[in-house]
Amino acid sequence: TKPHVDGKNLALMMCVVFVWGHFNHKEKAWLVLWEANVIIELPPGIFLFYPSALFTHFNCDIS
Repeated sequence: TKPHVDGKNLALMMCVVFVWGHFNHKEKAWLVLWEANVIIELPPGIFLFYPSALFTHFNCDIS
């Protein structure tokens, strides 16, 4: 995705991401939280909760 902030979400509410599918998670579907200087590997089958209104975020491939 392109870098964005979910401006219609409430600041202290959590966004939930569920990752599914068959792919090489060592190379694909990493989540970047820009202001936190964090890149998170997203393997299939996990739930991730984060405040998407507070962080510019996007997905990237590490390959």
